[in-house]
Amino acid sequence: MTKQTTINGEISFSGMGLHTGQQCHVVLSPASAHTGIVLRNLDRPDQPTFRADVEHVLSTNLCTALGGSAGNEIMTVEHLLAALFGLGIDNLLIEVGGGEIPILDGSALPFVDKIHACGLRALPEARKGYGVRRPLRYQQGNSSIELAPAESLSFHCRISFDNAVIGTQEVSFRYGLDDFMDICQARTFCRLTDVAAMRSRGLARGGSLQNAVVVNECEIINPEGLRVEREFARHKLLDFLGDLSLLGIFVTGEFTLSQPGHDVNTAFVQQLYRNTTSHLHELPQTSLPYYPVAAVQI
Repeated sequence: MTKQTTINGEISFSGMGLHTGQQCHVVLSPASAHTGIVLRNLDRPDQPTFRADVEHVLSTNLCTALGGSAGNEIMTVEHLLAALFGLGIDNLLIEVGGGEIPILDGSALPFVDKIHACGLRALPEARKGYGVRRPLRYQQGNSSIELAPAESLSFHCRISFDNAVIGTQEVSFRYGLDDFMDICQARTFCRLTDVAAMRSRGLARGGSLQNAVVVNECEIINPEGLRVEREFARHKLLDFLGDLSLLGIFVTGEFTLSQPGHDVNTAFVQQLYRNTTSHLHELPQTSLPYYPVAAVQI
C-alpha cells in the first residue's frame, strides 16, 4: 500500500520548551494530499504557514529551528518530525504556541504514542519515493554522512565521546515500525559539565532530569538510568531521522553516520536536496515501504 497519509483526527501536546524554558503547546491537524508537513507559529498569526523543509532551516544550535522568516521561528522540531517520518506521515498541519515544540520526556515516544492512539488515514493520491542513483558523502570536521544505493532503507550510526559513560557506541536501524519503536524512545542527553555553558548562551533553560539523560565523568545522574541499550547513539539516530525528513521526499538507501549532529545533518540534507536530479531516481510504487499505524482508506 503506497498511498499518502495524514492523521485520523486532531492531536494536542503541551509542556516545557527545552531551550526557552517556557510552557509551549502544539496542535496537529489532518491535511490533504500534497500539503506536506507545514507549520504555523501561533505567536505570529500575521505570518503565513511554512513547510518543514531544508529551505526553512534557520538554526542548528543544539536543536533544529525552522521559520518562514526571522522572528517567525519554531525551535526543537526534530523529535516530532522524527515521529512523523518513522510512522510514515506525509501531510500534516503543526500549529505551535510558545515558539518551541515541547520537549516532553526528551524522546519521540510521547508523540508516537498519541499518534498511534489517533491512527492514520490513507489519502487517495499515491506517495512518491526515490532510490539512490549515485552515492553521496558529506564531511564536516570529524563528522560525516554517507548515502549509498540499497533496495531498502537502513541506517548505521556511530558516535564517540571523550566521556567514560558515553564512550563509543554504534547502532543500526532498518526502516520498519518494530525497529522504529526501539529508536523513538531514546532520550536527549548531555554532560553535566556542559549545562552551565548552554545556559549562559540562553539555551537548555527548560532542561531537567525529567527530559534528558545527564552524565558526569563516571555515571548517569538520572536515578532510573538508561531506558534502552546504547541510548546515546539511538538518540543521535533519532535526531537524524527528524532532520532527514526536511528533504521532503522518501529516499530508499543505506545511510552511514559518524558523529552526526544537527549542523552536519541539515548540511547533508541540503546537499542532497540540491543534487536530487543527479543522485536520485523515482521508484516504482511496488517497491515503496509503507506501514501506517491504522490506515483508513477514503
